[in-house]
Amino acid sequence: MKLSVLKAGVFLLFIISLPDSVADNYPKCRVQVGVKLFRALLAADLDIPEKTNENGNLLLYLLYVDESERAEKSADILHKNRKNANIRHLPIQVEKITLSTLVNQPQLMVPTGIFLTQYLKETDLQVVIHHLIVYSPFEGHVEKGVLGGLTAAAQVRPYLNMNTVRASQVRIKPFFIKVAKLYK
Repeated sequence: MKLSVLKAGVFLLFIISLPDSVADNYPKCRVQVGVKLFRALLAADLDIPEKTNENGNLLLYLLYVDESERAEKSADILHKNRKNANIRHLPIQVEKITLSTLVNQPQLMVPTGIFLTQYLKETDLQVVIHHLIVYSPFEGHVEKGVLGGLTAAAQVRPYLNMNTVRASQVRIKPFFIKVAKLYK
């Protein structure tokens, strides 16, 4: 499936970082928790086996604007302490990609998921959101239509916008929905 048919597909976008001036206010472990929840949401997608590329891999893009080292660090976290990098016994293929490449090269293969490694300006974020289901750990995003995020109270839990889940036709495992906080 080519990127030019992105609107017809169902994808995940995960935002893991803020500008440095704001990021200092957030625990460093938020990125690590975010990677785990990103992996968990991908694993909870009942249709994940149908979202592999021609090589049988789950194609994951690590999206950045101009800070490739953030994408590199995110790749390290994604693979850290894993005997293999499988999700539900499906191998992952991680590619670092710039926002401009994603937007300007419609011939790119459609990924299984996108992990946003760098803060995007509102206009850039809208370009990505226009085509993708978004998973964001930032407050207020789920209520604004983002498919999934996280909520941190006494414990960190997934946070799902059930209207977006239904509209996107992403089929999430019932257990993942059961443990998540739901925004209806």
